[in-house]
Amino acid sequence: METHETYNKKFDLLVKKHKHLCPLLWFHTANQTANDKRFCCVAKPIHKMNGEKYDENRKLSMTDHWNSAEHHHARKQNLKNSKEAQLPECWTCWKQEENNIASYRDEAIEGFPYEDITTKKVIIENITKTINGDIEEFHNPTSFDIKFGNLCNLKCPTCSPHSSSQLHKEVTQNNMYMGNTEDDDVFSNFYKDWNQSDADWTEDKTWWEDFNSITSHVRKYKSTGGEPILNQYLIEHLKKLIENKRSKDILLRLVTNGQTLTKDFVDKILRNFKEVALSVSLDAVGKQYEYIRYPGKWKVATSHAKKVIHDNPNDIKAKLTRIYYRIHPTLSILNILSLGKLFKWSLEMNKQQNPFNKTNWNGDEAIKTFGNENYLIVNPGFVFFPQHLSIIHLLTEDMKKQVIQYWLTIKSTIPNWKGTVAAKQRYIEYCDDIITRVKASKVNKDEVRRFVKYINGIDKIRKTSFKDSCPDEYELFREYFE
Repeated sequence: METHETYNKKFDLLVKKHKHLCPLLWFHTANQTANDKRFCCVAKPIHKMNGEKYDENRKLSMTDHWNSAEHHHARKQNLKNSKEAQLPECWTCWKQEENNIASYRDEAIEGFPYEDITTKKVIIENITKTINGDIEEFHNPTSFDIKFGNLCNLKCPTCSPHSSSQLHKEVTQNNMYMGNTEDDDVFSNFYKDWNQSDADWTEDKTWWEDFNSITSHVRKYKSTGGEPILNQYLIEHLKKLIENKRSKDILLRLVTNGQTLTKDFVDKILRNFKEVALSVSLDAVGKQYEYIRYPGKWKVATSHAKKVIHDNPNDIKAKLTRIYYRIHPTLSILNILSLGKLFKWSLEMNKQQNPFNKTNWNGDEAIKTFGNENYLIVNPGFVFFPQHLSIIHLLTEDMKKQVIQYWLTIKSTIPNWKGTVAAKQRYIEYCDDIITRVKASKVNKDEVRRFVKYINGIDKIRKTSFKDSCPDEYELFREYFE
């Protein structure tokens, strides 16, 4: 009988033999707001590189996508020890690794020991089937990253109409960024390449029949949006999992802005799952948060956070809870000189409900880093698109020096903050990662111009002020705004 240890050893051997291997290809799949399928949330659509085939991707059922010739070919390519293994859909990860930055692929490899036994079996056996060319009995995925449409209550500057119905509405009503030059057209395509009817697939009964079939052995769900807590398709699906008594075997991760989190939703839905990680999108504090997560309110976000946490860590309900509130910030040019304030705030807010006890730890991913602590930042994300808000394209050499100095200062002060040694050490590692990414950035003057145009555009429409809400970042770019 295979054990966690024997599966771990087999996986280690596969990683050594196939140096470009990404385990996600063999147990995980993602579905985006327009029903386009991807290897994972950071990958390009599998057909996107082939232009006209993109629509074919959207029409495929999830089962057909998982077992498609293109998908199996990608798996074979990924096992090669040559450049051919670096799939074009996976450009983001390879670019990060070229710059010595930990990628989503790296995280998946590091996370293998923490997967449950069913998932480990699926990964090892599916890779073996690919190697042997025997894919007739290929296992279905056990991990899903699903966006059930783009319904959202916010219109964050770092988002797009694909992921926010409110942003789509704003762009449409104001005819935003529709320039006459070729360059402006490139800029505007990011915002106008979306029809709200692209999300109608969520009403397709055939899609749901296939989805319920392929997820028969699901162990892990991640759902973003839009705003997943507002999405009735997701809510109804979660209720069915509870009714069918399947929720007790599922790790659920919801990436939410936290503005609509209710106690009723927590008690009647979330507490029925094996484990729940709420990844809450907080990128700053106070009015800067309200600018980046417009029109969210900082007071609402912080008050709703407390609905998940039990005040008394010794209460029996606190000891039994499997819901964890994690902060998942996104680093962009809008908070590059202020995210450290959120780092400090999160440690000050943290309440340790139970000391981390390895004797009763079953390897669930959500608690592998910090145990049962809450209000902690886990793996800050980075804006890659829209490119005019990404640190990759906007920092001159002088700017980079200022930003690096800021993060070196934050790093040096973290040991003096409140919090556990483990949490503070992880935050120091985050600082190092950010500094590495900043050093690798290269300024693109066109993207800088688009950034200024974009900020001026939304400030005019929303009657907001980048200068007042994000003063440090404004100072960094003052000359371009003036």
